[in-house]
Amino acid sequence: MKMKICGEKQSEHLEATASTMVDPSGVVRDLIAGVTLALTSIPQAVAYAELSGVAGWRGLATMGFPCMAYALVTGSPWASIGVTSITALMARTALADAHEALDEEAYVAVYACFAVAVGVASVALAALGLGGVAVERIPGAVKAGFKLGFGCAVISSQCATALFAGGKKDLAALLAGDDGAFGAAAAALAAFREASPALGGLLAGALPTLRVLYAVCHPASWSPEVVAVASIVLLGTLHGKKLLPRGAPPGVEVLVLVGAAALYSERVGYGGGVVGAPPEGAGGAPWERIVAPWALPWDRLVDLCFGGSFLKLALSAATFAAVDFLQSVSVCSAFESENALSWSPNRELAGQGVASVASGAFLGGPCGASLSRSMLARMTGARSAKAGFVHGAAAVALLPYAAVLKAAPKAALAAVVLAAVGPGVAKPKALLALSGADAAVGWATAAVSVVADPTSGFLAGLALAALLAPFKGKQD
Repeated sequence: MKMKICGEKQSEHLEATASTMVDPSGVVRDLIAGVTLALTSIPQAVAYAELSGVAGWRGLATMGFPCMAYALVTGSPWASIGVTSITALMARTALADAHEALDEEAYVAVYACFAVAVGVASVALAALGLGGVAVERIPGAVKAGFKLGFGCAVISSQCATALFAGGKKDLAALLAGDDGAFGAAAAALAAFREASPALGGLLAGALPTLRVLYAVCHPASWSPEVVAVASIVLLGTLHGKKLLPRGAPPGVEVLVLVGAAALYSERVGYGGGVVGAPPEGAGGAPWERIVAPWALPWDRLVDLCFGGSFLKLALSAATFAAVDFLQSVSVCSAFESENALSWSPNRELAGQGVASVASGAFLGGPCGASLSRSMLARMTGARSAKAGFVHGAAAVALLPYAAVLKAAPKAALAAVVLAAVGPGVAKPKALLALSGADAAVGWATAAVSVVADPTSGFLAGLALAALLAPFKGKQD
């Protein structure tokens, strides 16, 4: 056994030495890693755009610029940035009123405006040296509970798309026409929110959760074709890597599955919702799409979503930035423990901010670190942040070909998102390991995140952790 281990180590050393001799500066490896990241990120970019409430093609149209901006700031060779399931859902929740009131073009401008606000808040927090606080002071129980609650919220948001031909519209219509307990509960929640908007807002996640429960309890109303597509992509994303050639980079299976689903949709005639083609001119020159941050509709954002108060916007953006930064903490802490790669919390928080501002300038949403893409950057041999810049440049170059995904079923993209969060929801290891006061904080954080929204759950968890701190001390 020892001889085998020594042989493997020697082989790895010889491979690394040979690689260094062939590519001493790491440029080739950065190019390969960057292009691989761009190709394998396409399904996620489209899926998370849908999750955030905008057309899927916009995810591809905007994913490159934050990567290039982040590469100029980050100190990590592997950390990858972009719109993630966390930032997409949190932004959709924060901007729910705008999403309901505006057409897509107007909403996209408000969405981009909020991205800039989050970016500025991130840079401000970093300038104040508060990046280290997220690493040292946020209780682990809050992080664990937030992860579970957020995962449940993501599943709630994608369930209808993965089960019904008309997605959320079909599910809402079915629930509205229900004469049983589900219909009565939905009507009661709607009446409560109309009678007391302030208190009803604290239960923003209750109705989506009720819809999921209704859907699960009424499988006869599902679309067989939609469910079949979603199931194949979900299972393939979770287990398909085993069928790929050894050494294939993570994410290739997702690219293959979504591509196959799009081909099926186009050739056979899929009956569910599809991504759709980008409008003519969407792949034009990047400089033609940039919008100066001060030219974005700040007044509309504040009036529709924050009661006309810029102070509320600032507080919301700062809270969003802090919660979003937990992703960077998770990614960089993993690299620190596994690869002894030191990192600066404030530098990465500032990088998150610069990326979000760049995303907003190109009409994209708030950005956060992606664990899956960061792990892929490490696995494909990235040597420096140049790989992230290549990732962004390659993504921009791919935009003229976005129409290839026009027939991609939304159910397939929903399955990609579900595969990203499903395992953590099915078995929340960190939360199950807690006991006593920590368990109370963790489960309460998760519950509030589901019933209200993830940001409220995070804040509630912090408050409860502070309240129970004295009792935890006695328990210890």
